[in-house]
Amino acid sequence: RLLDGKVLFITVDPAKTNLTYEMESIVELSMLEQGIMVSALFYPLNGRTKVSIRSKDRINVDELASSFGGGGHRNAAGFVVNLPIQKAQKLILAEIEKRGF
Repeated sequence: RLLDGKVLFITVDPAKTNLTYEMESIVELSMLEQGIMVSALFYPLNGRTKVSIRSKDRINVDELASSFGGGGHRNAAGFVVNLPIQKAQKLILAEIEKRGF
């Protein structure tokens, strides 16, 4: 949990699991955790990172996804970042903080 427990980041390691077909369910279920306002699932793609992001209420993650060439809806979006997971997580966390989520 990050930002006073309002943000949750999940990382999927495809070498350790075959849950890739369940990724969207994982990020959806994480939003049930009390106090979570934004949840993001990070999945490695050959040096890049796929991000599936969800939010509650007024938080528009589609705008965030669009800024990275992705898209979706107000409370559910996705995109790919040309960075490895750890750097992608730092970048996305900084964007979440900057946007006041």
